[in-house]
Parts: sequence; C-alpha cells; structure tokens
Amino acid sequence: MTAKEAKHQLNEDVSVNALTFNGSVLGSQIRAKQGEKLKINLKNELNEPVSIHWHGITVPNEMDGIPGVTQNAVQPGENFTYEFTPEDPGTYMYHTHQNAVEQMDRGLYGSFIVEPNEKTYDLDYTLMLDEWMSKPEEGKSSMEGMDHGNRDSDGTVIKKLILVAWITAIWGQIRMKAWVEWKKWGMI
Repeated sequence: MTAKEAKHQLNEDVSVNALTFNGSVLGSQIRAKQGEKLKINLKNELNEPVSIHWHGITVPNEMDGIPGVTQNAVQPGENFTYEFTPEDPGTYMYHTHQNAVEQMDRGLYGSFIVEPNEKTYDLDYTLMLDEWMSKPEEGKSSMEGMDHGNRDSDGTVIKKLILVAWITAIWGQIRMKAWVEWKKWGMI
C-alpha cells in the first residue's frame, strides 16, 4: 500500500490535492478471511510521516499504527510491514494516525472487511461517505463549527465532514438476504 499525494476529482470542475492510499480516496478496500495471516507493506511517498491504524481490529501492539505510542511513524521514502491475523469477522476501517485530523481529512482512510469462516449472507456491500467542500463560503451556514482549520497546499481552506456509513455494520451486520426476504414477503 502506497501513501502518496494525488489529485482527487470532486466533480467535473473541481479537483483538490488529496493524500491517498494507492492513489485513490478512499483507499483500496482490504478483504481478509477470519484467521488469515496478513502482511501489508506501507510505502511512504508523501513528504511527511504517515502510519496506518487498524480501527477496531485486534492486532499486536507494535502493529497498531499509533506513532509515538505503539510504533514510530513511517518517514518519507521509508517502508513498514504490518503483520497480523484478524480473528474477529466484521466491517472495520483503516486510517492514518500520524497528524490524523489533517491526514484523514485529506483522504488517508479505507474500509477493511474481515469475512467470517462460515458465510451466513448472500450479498455484502460497504459504503463510506465523505463530504468535501472546496468553496467554504458556499457551505458555511450549513457547516458551522465543522471547520478543522485544514488547508491544502495552496492555502485554501478545505472544510470536510467525514460520515462513515456502513451498510454491513449497523447494530451488527445487516445483510442483503434480509432485504430480499422482506421484499419477497411484501414488507417493502
């Protein structure tokens, strides 16, 4: 997985400088089987340190991605290999923990799915929503108090509200099988 800066196209007229995992916002979805040993190599091509925190996943302390606490941040031009075995199936996320407010606000996050050993569903969808505002004056009234003071490389304030909506993880795991059954029974 490579952390690097890239243009992120918000619409046909507006793009912003984003921080990315593998060149995209949000980063590539990671899917693993319960009990599968993982090795994820982080290559830092940013001009600042970075790390990856595996939000909600039980990992060895030295793999937890919290600079200054569980590991040193990965410096520009350096690599770090995260090795762990996720044991608990579910829907999680990964994100930077180095200067997290700014780096996450600019795109360093992604979804992480740990599939159970025994599949109990037919379909699985993950949805992550993220609101980017490139012109704060147009959204100030509805976004009052949401300014994190972050600025992109040319000094323009980027206001951003991160809303993560997990269709597969609202009070446990909601599966499309229930929707199909409810539709068949005429409940929806």
